[in-house]
Amino acid sequence: MIKYIFGYPFGKYKINPKSYNKEGLIKNLHTNYTIDPKRNKWTNPFIRQSDLHMMYDDEDNKDFIKIDFKELLPLYDKSIRQYIDTFKLVKGVNYKYDIVNYTIGMENQIMQLHDHLPNCTFSSVHYLQYDPDKHPKTVFHNPHPLMHVLKYLKPDLTDCVDGQDSNNSFMFENWTMEVVEDDFIIFPSELKHEIPRISNTPTPRMTIVVNVTVTPTT
Repeated sequence: MIKYIFGYPFGKYKINPKSYNKEGLIKNLHTNYTIDPKRNKWTNPFIRQSDLHMMYDDEDNKDFIKIDFKELLPLYDKSIRQYIDTFKLVKGVNYKYDIVNYTIGMENQIMQLHDHLPNCTFSSVHYLQYDPDKHPKTVFHNPHPLMHVLKYLKPDLTDCVDGQDSNNSFMFENWTMEVVEDDFIIFPSELKHEIPRISNTPTPRMTIVVNVTVTPTT
């Protein structure tokens, strides 16, 4: 399914939790989290804003369980292919994808605003363990340069539209996509996004991050 947020195509697909050993994967990830809840080689520790547990740039650290994602790869491939097939391509393309990170967070942890440029064409998130009533949504930020003043330029319009309809997202500074556990979303990698501070929750918020690169066929 494709939705347009700020005019950008967002794909949302379902990963069948019975198609891989989800319970075992979550158990291993939780073990890594208990070893160091703030494992994070991504941000400068002296100016760190993000404090989620994450694998990025630290996947070979022998202090943690080496996570095997191979069961998920064909499931991701199917969704990525469906997303790319929605574009009206006039030339053939190749694509490759890599699991570049996983994130785990609990109370008071956050992930700062960022994008995935220049590393890939599209980014994707698999909501592996996610409670929409207790875990924060991923917040996407509108890249339009006038976004911070639009609400003052067109206050009558922004006050009247349905703020839950993604077709109206271009009028707002940020937007969240409604997701549930086992959803897999794909979006252009230039869109900045963040994970707000997590409130008190009995279960960790867990996601897997996949970067997708598309190139023309030769």
